Amino acid sequence: MGTLTIRNLDDAVIERLKQEARENGRSLEAEVRSLLEVMARRPSRESYLEQVRRIRKAIPPLTGTDSGELIHRSRERDLLGGSEPDAEEDPQPKRTGTDS
Repeated sequence: MGTLTIRNLDDAVIERLKQEARENGRSLEAEVRSLLEVMARRPSRESYLEQVRRIRKAIPPLTGTDSGELIHRSRERDLLGGSEPDAEEDPQPKRTGTDS
């Protein structure tokens, strides 16, 4: 096994590591060793990105009408007096829930 020496570490960082070590019932050395081991087991950035690419390929593309087109149609309908109910046809607002 190797040895690692870290110099010029900020005192606040050391105190935070000591706090974590106490909370986890470990020595400072054991806490730092655990953190380094966890970080070393993480996949590389390239491996992570490759996994994201595989997932994207596995998901079918979204289909349907473009939201911009739906907005355009809605505005045209409003301008041309479309079939949406207006306030005169439906004077009572619809209530949901248990309003008193």
